Amino acid sequence: MAVARAIYKRAPSAQELAAIGLRPEDYADDEAAVEVWPENLAAYDLWVEVGDQWRMGPGGPVAIDLIPVFHELDRMGLDKEAYDDMVLAIKTMARVALEEIHGE
Repeated sequence: MAVARAIYKRAPSAQELAAIGLRPEDYADDEAAVEVWPENLAAYDLWVEVGDQWRMGPGGPVAIDLIPVFHELDRMGLDKEAYDDMVLAIKTMARVALEEIHGE
């Protein structure tokens, strides 16, 4: 999901930019807007609530902690299909976020 990638995207450092002849002021990322499609809005809203609940290892975050995810989903009273869809969406966002965080 593009929104997870955008949230965790790391801007290049001044040293990295200098290596290709640029300065930080030349890098006009301006935090480009990412559109959240209506069918993903509920998952994004849930991510805003639980996206800081990482399982940590020696090298940083390794997985999203699903216990807070399950708690929030239980409070939402979703049917089984919607519940499963939201779990899959959160796991997908976590995977994409980890790729950005760890530069994979």
